[in-house]
Order: sequence, then structure tokens, then C-alpha cells
Amino acid sequence: MKNARISVMLIAVIAMCFTSCSKEDNAAQDPDGPQAVEKVNLSFDLALKQFDQSRMQTMKNQESDDTMVPMCPGDDVIPTYVRAMIEKPGGGYVSDGVGDPNDVLIDIINNTSDPDGDGLLNWLTYEESFLELDPGTYKLKYFAVLDAGQNIMWLAPSSDDTYGPANFANFVNNPLPHNIVLEEGTKHYDEVEVLCYDETFAKEYGYLFFDFQEVPLTYVCFFGNECDENGRHTPSNFKVIVWEHDTDAQSPDSFFDIVLDRSKALVERTNNAVYESGVVVSAESLCIPLPDRTGEDSYYAEIWTVDENGVEEDLIRRGNFTDTMINNGDFDDPDSDLKKYWHFREGPYCGEDSTPCLLSPLAYYENNFDNSAFLSGSGITTGTQYSYVAPTTNALWPEGTYTFTDNPSTVHNNFANFNNGDNMMVINGSVEDGKTVYYSFTCEDICPNSDYYVTFETRSVVTASPAELRISVDSNLLADVITTSDTFQKVGLWIRSDASGQLKMQILNDNTAPSGNDFALDDVKISNNTSIMTGIDILVVQP
Repeated sequence: MKNARISVMLIAVIAMCFTSCSKEDNAAQDPDGPQAVEKVNLSFDLALKQFDQSRMQTMKNQESDDTMVPMCPGDDVIPTYVRAMIEKPGGGYVSDGVGDPNDVLIDIINNTSDPDGDGLLNWLTYEESFLELDPGTYKLKYFAVLDAGQNIMWLAPSSDDTYGPANFANFVNNPLPHNIVLEEGTKHYDEVEVLCYDETFAKEYGYLFFDFQEVPLTYVCFFGNECDENGRHTPSNFKVIVWEHDTDAQSPDSFFDIVLDRSKALVERTNNAVYESGVVVSAESLCIPLPDRTGEDSYYAEIWTVDENGVEEDLIRRGNFTDTMINNGDFDDPDSDLKKYWHFREGPYCGEDSTPCLLSPLAYYENNFDNSAFLSGSGITTGTQYSYVAPTTNALWPEGTYTFTDNPSTVHNNFANFNNGDNMMVINGSVEDGKTVYYSFTCEDICPNSDYYVTFETRSVVTASPAELRISVDSNLLADVITTSDTFQKVGLWIRSDASGQLKMQILNDNTAPSGNDFALDDVKISNNTSIMTGIDILVVQP
């Protein structure tokens, strides 16, 4: 954990459980007939007391000397409501009939008196009709004290450590969930202990689904390791950024605008890490909230490593996912019982991530033709149905040929005279229909059914009858036509790998006229990183 930015933590609520009551006889009822069940009124009596600093010091000694503790609200913030989830004996939850059917909102009677003379301030909840309950054993699953704006002030910690160590459960005697036994003919005051609340510490309280807001939330957690060439593992200091990515509501252009704009991110958070001599010695997992509305919500996420000062270093993982995937277990750690908890391992000797293609490592290939060759690399095959000729004077007179040169006019005296600074691929368009101009490639290390991006620059090298390029993905010809002009245009392709994890794409020239249809290609890039899509003039998207 991080350096303590706050000091005081307050535990609230010790409540004394009173069982009182006076059961009244119903003289009019037949003693031998069915007996009416008398309701039980449930209320809460809250007392705010000073936090036990000795327990926090014990926790600091166990974890590190830099343990951070949540901030308590100021004295001017008054507790106004309690929000609780109370599970019924037969299943389901007690409801107040307003808002979420699984929780209740209870008014608090503000009381600054000290009835017990122990220096503690007391609060009572009003008697509510929806808390007149049948006798039985209920279970308190969630309990929070809210201010007048319904912001959480204090939260009852849970002992549920599904999402990691629920450390704050150690600071109370009776963490949630706990049973509430309601006996007929009584009025029940339940005992609950609460701690000062800070959403940064979601898993420390033992919760992920604890933010009762107008937009329902789901959560997913991340933890990472990095390793060097010797296989030495260290915890990762990293940042997670998540954007909303609803393909039904966003045009492709708006998607790239959103992803390239940090201010439009849903969440941007960095985990807490402790360094010694520039090396991470401990780091926390990072749990982030995401909207979980009716229907399917879609997201795009990036994971960046950060340095000791919190400065971004490298983008290491990215990908698209949905709330359905979260709830169906795609983020569960297969190596443990942790749910919605995704573990990445950065480095060639670290082993695989949890579900490696969920947020996949970066793939990047580039070809600027400096070496007068097609793209090459591990698992890549390339080719063309055109014929290569050496870049000599007027070498590109034959139709359906190509070469590599820094100036098209040197290989055809009717081609444009310009220099792009380095080699480019120059093509004399074929008069045969359907020939692959460039780039019949297969990348075997690509994740299946995943989004990838291809960019290239292209321009016409003749003034008449410009080339008209079409893109084919996995043998399916896309509808868009890219008409070349007399200046370089940057084309961006948003395409998808197939179910076998291969990315197959071809560039074809629709124009088969013998005079014209000639063009140049340069700076071809392939990646799953959206950053290569900056400066796009033409965007082609696979349906």
C-alpha cells in the first residue's frame, strides 16, 4: 500500500441488541384456530467512536510501513440515511418499494447527545413500515451510512475475501455478512460496526458490488507481474484505462476519437506500489468499477506500465470486452478461486496471462520498404500476384509489375516525379481483374476473433485513370473503394482476425485500364494498438 495520506479512521456503530417487548393477547382470536404471526420491528442504533489505532499499527507491521488508510468525512458531514441489503429467510431481499428492489434506505434520527456518558455520539434510525418483518433469521449483506446527498460516509466491512484480502474486516468484531434473528413479539436493534469509507479501497472492505448508484456497476480486478531475462519476478506497477465502446451507438470515427482522448475514458487508475532502490517490492491489485446496465455494455481497455513517479512507460495489453464476459467468468483467475480477477504476466519468461487473448499483448509489424522487401517476421507469410522487376530505367513498362524505388519517374518515364524520402513500392496496375496487388499475409500469432488495425500510405503515380483499391479480408471483399489521388493519403483498416487466430488481408486494384491504374504504397503497419490510426484520411471498416 501507499504512504498514508490520511490519518484518522473511525469505526461506527456499536449497537446494543435489545430484546424487549410486550406481547399482547388477542382475546378475540380463537385459541384453537390459526395463530396470527406478529411482526417484528427492526431498527439500528449507531454509535460513532474513535478508531482503535493499535489495530491499524498491527496491520501496518504486517503489510508495510507505508499503509494508507481511508479518509473520514469532516465533522460538518451529518449521517442522514442507512442503506442496507437484508436477505430474507427464504431468499430475496427486503425492499422499501423505491429504487433498487434489493436494498432499503432508512432515515437516521440525528442525535448529538451522549446518553451513556462515554463521550460517544449516538444516532438512531426511524421505525419504518418496510422493516416490520416476519419472525425468522435474516442476513445483513451490506450496510452503509450516507450523508444528505446519499454519498457513503461509513461502510460495514465484509469478511468475503473472494477478491483478495478483506483486511478491513480485521478492525471490527462482527464483519458482514451476519445473521439477524427476529423473534416474534420483540423489537430488535441490530449491532453493526462501520468504517470510514473510501472507494479506493474496494477490496479492502471485502466488496466489489457496493456502489449503490443510479447506474448499476460491475467490477473487475487486475494484478500483474513483470520478469527479466533471468526469470526474476517482481510485482507490476501499472495503470488501467477503460473507455465505453458500444459499437451499435458509435461510428468507427467516433470510436477512435474517444479512445485517443483520455478525457473521455470511463476509468483511469494506477495501482499502489512500494519501491526500494528503484525496484517494486510490493504492489496492490487494482479493482475498477464499470457500468452494468440492462442489456450488454461494451468496453475497450488498455494496461500501461508506470514508473516510480507514476509516469506512463509502455502500453502492454489492450482489448475489447463486455459486462457479459465479466459475469460469465472470462476474467476469473484459472489458477485460483478468485473471481473477476485477471492476472497478467509481462515478459518472455513469466508464463501466460489469465486467458491470454482477453486483453492481448501488443502485436506490431511495419514495412517501409527500406530493405526492398515485403513484411517479414515470425509466423508471417506475404506475397503478391504481380511480378517483380529490378528498379532500372523504364523497368515498369510491363503491366502487372512492381518494384521498390525512392522516385517513380526513375522506373517509368510517364510516372510522377517525386521523392518520398526512402523506398516505396511502385506498381504498374494489372489489366487482369482480381489480382492481389500486395499483402496476402497470415499472422499466426494473432488472437482469434479480435480487432486489428492496418495502415498504409498510397497515391497515384499517373494523372489519368487513378487506381481504385479494394480490401479483401479472409476472402471477403469489403465494399469501400479507395480512389488514389496525386498526393499520399493515409488509409486505416479496422479488420478482424478469424476464429483460428489468423489475420488474412489482401489489397486489390479494381481499375484494370491499361493506361493509368498505377500507384505507390508505403509505410504499411499492422497492430492491435489503436494509436497507429492517428492521422487517417480514409477509414475502411470490416462489417
